[in-house]
Amino acid sequence: MKKLALVLVVLVMVGCDNKTTSLRKEAVSKVNYLGQGIELLKQGKGADAIESFDNAIRQDPTDVQAYLVLGQTYMMIKQYPQAVSTYTAAARIAPDQGEVFYHLALSEAMSGDIQKAFESTQKSIAIFQQQNNDEGVKKSVALLEQFMPKSNEAKMNQSAVSVSGQSKL
Repeated sequence: MKKLALVLVVLVMVGCDNKTTSLRKEAVSKVNYLGQGIELLKQGKGADAIESFDNAIRQDPTDVQAYLVLGQTYMMIKQYPQAVSTYTAAARIAPDQGEVFYHLALSEAMSGDIQKAFESTQKSIAIFQQQNNDEGVKKSVALLEQFMPKSNEAKMNQSAVSVSGQSKL
């Protein structure tokens, strides 16, 4: 009877240790996918890096960082539609992160969809303002200004000067 109890205790301990080891291996492999992807990027191997980042996302579909790095990789290799798709997925899982919408706007602009880029930039500004992130607001406003046609920008500047009562025309 004592031998049976001892065998059961050992089996339970081994089973628990296997679960702990399995969880540890899963966490390490996720870190390895991101780290591996970053190393591949440093070596100029964008396509291989994409595969690593895709694996990281498959392991944890809620890891916004993996989406951001994957989107940036697509931007680097000028695959703008894939970057838009990646950042759109990130926006679905992290609708409160201004950085996601900022990068989405950049990729939409590079894809040629200025209207969507304008809208995404406005979302990033709103989020950054809610979070009191002045640097984020500044960079998003600078991006937004790039989408405005020069004639509309001149009209807006003229209106701002007139409203302030300082027009010298």
